[in-house]
Amino acid sequence: MRMKASAVLLLFLSTSVFGELSPLYEKRKDHDPDGIGIFYMGREIAHVMGHQGADWLERPEREEEERTEQMVDALNLKPGEIVADIGAGTGYISRKLSKRVGDKGSVLAVEIQQEMLDILTNKAVAAGVHNIKPVLGTITDPKLGSEAVDAVLMVDVYHEFDHPYEMLMSIGKSLKPGGRVIFVEYRAEDPNVPIKRVHKMAEQQVKYEASVHPLVWKETIETLPRQHIIIFEKPIGVDFAKAKGLPSLEEVLASKDDLWGEAAMRQTNGPTYKFFKDLLPPLRYCNAAFKHYPIVLSAPGATNKARLVSNGSAVNARSVLKHVWREVGIPVTFTVGNDKELFGSDLKKLQGPKYEKGYLPIVQMEYEHGGSVYSEEVFASTDRLFAERGLVFVRFKGEGEKAGVISAKTGEGNLTFAEKAVRDTNGYAWVYSDDKWKWDGATETLTATLGKGEVATLAIATLPIAQPVSMFGFPSYQQQRKSCIYTWESILAGGVQIETPEPYVNNAWRSLVIGALVLQKGAAPNYSAGNQYERLYEAESGDVARAAVLFGQEEEGKKMVVPCLDYARKGLFFHQAAFKLQLLAHYYWLTRDAKFVREMEPRWSKEVQRIIEGREKESGLLPKEQYAGDIFEDVHTLNSNANGSKGLRDMAAVLLDIGETNEATRISNAGNELRKATLAAVEKSIFANTKPPFIPLALFGYEKPYERITDSKLGSYWNEMAPYVLCSDVFGLGSERETQLLNYQYEHGGIAMGMVRFHQHSGLYGNESGVDDLYTLRHTEKLLQRDEVDRALVSFYGKLAQGLTPDTFIGCEGSSLRSFDEFGRPMYLPPNSTSDAFFLWTLRGLLVQDIDSDDDCKPDTLRLLFATPKHWLEEGKQIRVQHAPTAFGDVSVQVISKLKQDKVLVEVDLPQRSQPKKILMRARVPEGWKVVSARIHDKQVAVDAKGTVDLSGLKGHQTIWFRSVKK
Repeated sequence: MRMKASAVLLLFLSTSVFGELSPLYEKRKDHDPDGIGIFYMGREIAHVMGHQGADWLERPEREEEERTEQMVDALNLKPGEIVADIGAGTGYISRKLSKRVGDKGSVLAVEIQQEMLDILTNKAVAAGVHNIKPVLGTITDPKLGSEAVDAVLMVDVYHEFDHPYEMLMSIGKSLKPGGRVIFVEYRAEDPNVPIKRVHKMAEQQVKYEASVHPLVWKETIETLPRQHIIIFEKPIGVDFAKAKGLPSLEEVLASKDDLWGEAAMRQTNGPTYKFFKDLLPPLRYCNAAFKHYPIVLSAPGATNKARLVSNGSAVNARSVLKHVWREVGIPVTFTVGNDKELFGSDLKKLQGPKYEKGYLPIVQMEYEHGGSVYSEEVFASTDRLFAERGLVFVRFKGEGEKAGVISAKTGEGNLTFAEKAVRDTNGYAWVYSDDKWKWDGATETLTATLGKGEVATLAIATLPIAQPVSMFGFPSYQQQRKSCIYTWESILAGGVQIETPEPYVNNAWRSLVIGALVLQKGAAPNYSAGNQYERLYEAESGDVARAAVLFGQEEEGKKMVVPCLDYARKGLFFHQAAFKLQLLAHYYWLTRDAKFVREMEPRWSKEVQRIIEGREKESGLLPKEQYAGDIFEDVHTLNSNANGSKGLRDMAAVLLDIGETNEATRISNAGNELRKATLAAVEKSIFANTKPPFIPLALFGYEKPYERITDSKLGSYWNEMAPYVLCSDVFGLGSERETQLLNYQYEHGGIAMGMVRFHQHSGLYGNESGVDDLYTLRHTEKLLQRDEVDRALVSFYGKLAQGLTPDTFIGCEGSSLRSFDEFGRPMYLPPNSTSDAFFLWTLRGLLVQDIDSDDDCKPDTLRLLFATPKHWLEEGKQIRVQHAPTAFGDVSVQVISKLKQDKVLVEVDLPQRSQPKKILMRARVPEGWKVVSARIHDKQVAVDAKGTVDLSGLKGHQTIWFRSVKK
């Protein structure tokens, strides 16, 4: 499993506490003497006032200077609320808060100095106040609990936090949904406020630092003489579902069932994209200073990749969170109008983003401001020279009757303009411009005035270009655009071709194939780009390689396999070995590339021996290793054992097929022994007193049942990893234990809209009350194997509608179901390549399945059109699949619905490489219709109750007529 940011953050916390500076923070020699010399998001952290200064907090003139009664009144606290006063000091403010919340409420007075808490407690007792509870916090955690507090107040204290990021994350975790974080800080904007500079904060700086947390600014109150009151809220979530007569978001989050998924299955013809599309605001926000999700742009597999902020506001914008995001290039920020409004900042006036033709990575959007309308188009060059520099082209066009001003603020200082290029002190060019732009050296800004139909073009490099060429030394914008289109269309044309009756589905799969190749770095199928996930993770990255091969990108998939086989990370060696073997086996069955398997022997044989020789003699199991990438406890894990068994058995089947009989027998025997030991361990570990019985992933009593899976962090990780066990086939396809594990997810709050639910209980952005949908891949794959079609379609459409950004199809690892506002929900570290793979695998599975039905780890059954949505076969609709790789060779299918003639016509070219034991085809006709018979050429054949016909034994081109009648 990959290491989530929470685990990374915990590492940084520990090193930071013991003296090593976290990458979040910067230490500078030159600094304000009243500061500690450590800077966070450009602000120096101030020295903390010790308990020796307690008298100053109780000074008689404080009320006159700060109007503290007026400040507390402005908070609108309600009786019965639980309020935390962080940095409470002597309790001066806490005592005022206590009156507002009353006897049924309480004030949690937090301090990191016990001496202050002693003073605070004594003063509360002396004042007869009994609802103040002293809390001894730490420099990284105020110790308030999870979702326990209605409001958190920080009066003149936040600027002194040694660890502002960690503290604010912990505070967010402590808030109830709808709870408030209130900053009261001396105004840095006002030079007349008689407070030292580092002990003041500007409103924009507070907003800046809060923007990387799941907090939404609500209001700023400026009625106090010296201080701002800046209020943020933890989102409750916009509820669109209730207006549709469906369960509300709160009901969905509280339920142990997939309420929306079940409602979708009850619709005529079952789940649809339309059903899920407007249940929630779309995915949009991320924990970076640029706020809106990034769209990564590059040539296929390029090393250097640019980052377009999805509201059109910037290219290569700074994220600020150094350990989470990687900064690339120099930031180029776009504003409109003479007042320099940030492009796309008012989402009511933004149209887009969207892609050229619906799927090509040429990003288009339009923004209105001051009566002027501006369109923006951005794409990455795919020409080799420019692709190596991560060059992107940006063109603005005036679309309205009124001329408008577009500005591009470049860089971070010390830039000049020469030969139509913005250059650094070395003379290297970062931004090329056409003649429409004018340079202002004082502000380092390019500005253009655009009338209707007029354009202004920039070329922005992610790595600077040393050659002294002007914009006109480059090929033209249109030439570059055509080249970009040609590159990506050629790649798509070389792979699988799929046409469904839903254009949005067709755009999605094409975009996601491209998206995976954009994130690819050289041969490596990286998990993401531009952030800490720009790296490999074994199972997840292997899924991307497999998706590439499944969609006909065989050479790219083959290249991706190698770095996955070379990948190593401490603590999860058996997990990795298992998925390396499974990856190579899957690649082999799709390609029958025996030569490659033999070339890779030094790599795979090492993993085979790791599993075989690593088993414990007494138990027969693999030794303890980490529960997951983020759960560091070493346990006997069902995941590693079940998938280790599958890895061995999969590899043995491959070796047998290529003639390595002796080695195949040895490895197969070891795999069967490990499977037997694993099943025995499960029987010793299972909890039979739950409904359904609970199968722990940590065996032998370490892990107990979860009444509601996401109520704990460990339960959430069980939910992510359970699908890996499901698709290990350790229990056997359709077995009782398999059914129990699958249903435990459904019946104990593990699934929402067909996707794996997750709640990390960390306060980390986008990881609370949400889904980690990419881990649904094997869950849905198992549903398809088991022929649970409607459940699989819930996953398919749930992912398309609520697990990808609209029109740009960007996925992420984790996303919250609670929205920040009506425009969007938070997402964690987009884009994500395994998110792409989840949708691609699932779409392929709706149309083409090659499965192992007899448990020998060799695919033997081909199933076609087994899980298509029923509305895809409404009158006149067509489905086309061309050259889809299977374990038996390529297959092509074309379907035309002619229900007015009581027919569904299918033309199929069956695989030629090898003959499946079984070939099954299904016509899933709309509600109100029933398939009653079928004809293959002139021969009548039987169909089952689901409209399935047996084509076993047939070869080559076949024509099948399904006869369908109204019920």
